Amino acid sequence: MNGFSDVRTILWAASLAGACVLFGRYLDHRPTLTHQMLIIAFHGTSLGASLLLIATVGPKQRTLFARVALALALLLAWRISYFPLLIIAGYVAAVGEGLLLHVPIHSVYPLYLFSHFCLHGMVAYLTVQIFMRLRQRPPLLLLGCMPLAFIAISISFIHPHDWQDLPSDAYSVTLEAATATLPTSNPYWRVQHEHNAPWQHKLLFFAAAITYDWLPQNAAWSRYVQGTLETEFTHTALAQRSTHLFILSHYRAFIAAQPFLAPTRVF
Repeated sequence: MNGFSDVRTILWAASLAGACVLFGRYLDHRPTLTHQMLIIAFHGTSLGASLLLIATVGPKQRTLFARVALALALLLAWRISYFPLLIIAGYVAAVGEGLLLHVPIHSVYPLYLFSHFCLHGMVAYLTVQIFMRLRQRPPLLLLGCMPLAFIAISISFIHPHDWQDLPSDAYSVTLEAATATLPTSNPYWRVQHEHNAPWQHKLLFFAAAITYDWLPQNAAWSRYVQGTLETEFTHTALAQRSTHLFILSHYRAFIAAQPFLAPTRVF
């Protein structure tokens, strides 16, 4: 048994996925959001996948050292992948919003949290598989994942302020409100021409630049999130750019766009 064929593991994973959808519907129907709600939602869905494997695969390790090492590896993988997967899951939710409007159903957060949980589940699964194959020579799975890990580390730690245990530690502070705005023009290409911009910035905003026009044009929530992030980026000085700040900017954009999310009551 490797922990993944365990029926209890599958049932727990299905239960957590269902909880993501239900909490997403709760967020959909909130007239306003707070950043505390978003931190609970995104930290909970992402950490849930890692903690599930810590609880199910960890006890199967032969020694205490192996169990602790596996737990630390899973938490490290979670920390490194949090920001990239927050962005990828958000893109999935934006595309889903546009597609669901053809049904018509207007919903964002169930798909957002579900995809966030699944993506972190994939990362946690790969982490466990790499951990179990460290004695393999050569460690092919580890070598294959190294390019992705390098990219994730590069865009998750682009400023000294990013070197902290939690990706967003602003739960107890007052987050400044943002004004919802629609997108006007792609501001991210200019980073490639900023001579003082670190290469991590150029890597991150190159991805933002090429995906700028990929979001659906018929989805109000996604458009307002995109426009609000555009405004926040335009007014952020180069020296202040950090992954921590970008995560908070996403929270502010989600809060600002909430009035434009009119969810369809399916359940």
